[in-house]
Amino acid sequence: MYLPKGIATYGCLGILLVFASLTPRVGAIKCLKCSSNDDQNCLDYTKIVAADCAEGVEMCFTSNDGGVITRGCLQKDQPCEANTCKSCTGDSCNNHNICKKCSTDDADCSQTDASLVKYNEICESSTTQCFVQVKDKKVERRCATADDSCSNDTTCKKTDGSISNAGYFPTKRIHCYQCAQTDCSDVSVSAVPKKPCRNYVDNDECYMTAESATAVTRGCKSDDNAKCSTGGGEQGCVTCQTDNCNNSTYERQQKLKCIQCQGTDCYKEQAAAEAKDCEKKILYSDKEACFTLVADGDIQRSCLHNDAATKEKCEKAGDACKVCSNEDGCNRSAESSNFQCIVCRSDENKDCWNDASK
Repeated sequence: MYLPKGIATYGCLGILLVFASLTPRVGAIKCLKCSSNDDQNCLDYTKIVAADCAEGVEMCFTSNDGGVITRGCLQKDQPCEANTCKSCTGDSCNNHNICKKCSTDDADCSQTDASLVKYNEICESSTTQCFVQVKDKKVERRCATADDSCSNDTTCKKTDGSISNAGYFPTKRIHCYQCAQTDCSDVSVSAVPKKPCRNYVDNDECYMTAESATAVTRGCKSDDNAKCSTGGGEQGCVTCQTDNCNNSTYERQQKLKCIQCQGTDCYKEQAAAEAKDCEKKILYSDKEACFTLVADGDIQRSCLHNDAATKEKCEKAGDACKVCSNEDGCNRSAESSNFQCIVCRSDENKDCWNDASK
C-alpha cells in the first residue's frame, strides 16, 4: 500500500517512540548513595544528592542493618528482604523517611530520648510522617499510618521530617531519681540515674522514703507498686514536684536560718540579717522551721530541731509557740512580754512584805 511521504515518516517515528517506551531502561538510573555509619546525613534524604548507578542497574534501595541506614543502587543479585530493606524503581526513589520505632514494652522508649541507632525504622515513603504517643501511660514510637490521628498534642504527635519522633516525650515530663537500698543512700556520690518516670501521668511527683540510712527508696509516685503513691500520706514518704528533687540524704543539713536569742532583749523585733544557721542535721522527712516561744515569763527564739526537749515544749505550748519556715529569720517579729511589776509600800500596806497581791 502506498503512503504519502510525510505520513510514512511520522508513522516510522511513532513506531520508534512506542518501541523506546516499551524497552527497559539500561543504566543511568540515579539513586541516593550513603551510609549512616559514615554520614549521619544519610538519615535525612533531603541532605543527600543522587548519583548515577552502573549500567544495567534498574532499582534503588534503602536498608536497615541494626539501625545503620544504607541507601544505594540495587544490584541484580543483591538481596533486599522486606523487613529490613525497601527497593524501588525511578531516579532518587530511595528517599524513604526514617523514624524511631519502639514499643510500650521497652522502658527506654519512655525513659530516654530514643536516640540509639537500634530504634531507626525505614518508612514507606518520603512523605510518611513520624508518630509518637502515650499509650497506657507508656510511650510508643513508629512511622505513622493513614489511620493515626492525634486529639491531644501533649500525648500524641504526627511530625514531618527525619527522626522527628525522637526526644523525651511528652517534653514536659518530670525526671526523678529512681533507685533502692544501699546504692540509693547518697545520689550525689553514686551513679544513680535521674530520668523520666516509667509511666506518664499529669502532675506526677518524685518521692523518697527510708527505713534507715542504708535502706532508701526513691522513685515516681506513678510507678507501678510505688511505695509512696498517695502523695506523701504514707509514713516516712516525702514527695516533691520539680525535676530530681528527691535527692536528699537520710540526714541532711538544714538550709533555713533562724533568729536565735533568749531573754529580755529577745522580745523586741529582731533584724533578719541576724538569723543564724541551724546547726543540727535533721531527717530527710523533717520540715525545717524556726520558732518563737513565750512561756513562763521568758522568750526563746531558735531552730525547731536544735533541741528535742525544746521542740517538745513548743509542741505542747499551743498558741504560745509560733512556728514558721517561709524565709530566713521568719521568727523575728516583736512579741509582747506581758511583764508586770507589783507596786506597793510596806509602810502603807503591810501585805507588801509577804503577799503584795492583796
